[in-house]
Amino acid sequence: MTEPDCPCCEVARDLRDRYCTGCGYDFQTGESLGAPAPARAVGATGELALVISVDRAHLDDPDCPALPADLAPRGVDLEGPTLLVGRCGPEVDIAIPGDPYVSRRHAVLSRVEQRWTIRDLGSTNGTRLNGVALEVREARPLGPDDVVELGFFTRLTLRQVAGT
Repeated sequence: MTEPDCPCCEVARDLRDRYCTGCGYDFQTGESLGAPAPARAVGATGELALVISVDRAHLDDPDCPALPADLAPRGVDLEGPTLLVGRCGPEVDIAIPGDPYVSRRHAVLSRVEQRWTIRDLGSTNGTRLNGVALEVREARPLGPDDVVELGFFTRLTLRQVAGT
């Protein structure tokens, strides 16, 4: 299920992804992620996309669980008032399959006053934002290039959508 390589960085494209996993190129609009819109607040609603990936630095850890079959990063648009992040299930909006350290209901992304926030829902293994552990139920604002770590090796990277 691949299409021609990204026109910017030549990474192979998976048709399920809107954004290039290598450089953030938006296949729908033809624009790259990362160029902030000067007239808008950074991280305002509708301006961020999420790239879900495996933090390869953790793969050499002797305690690393079995890896998911597909290690390719994937992009997710941030749409709606709230998005539940979890292992899998019908109620989950952003599924993280393959990482057994991600709880069924791990964290929630919410729009608050035109900004996205993240809140850990009491997950067993916690959530870190830019390397700092979140307190349970603590809502922290998100912005471009923020990195959320959850589970054993799952990384969520926020990217600014160009032209918004």
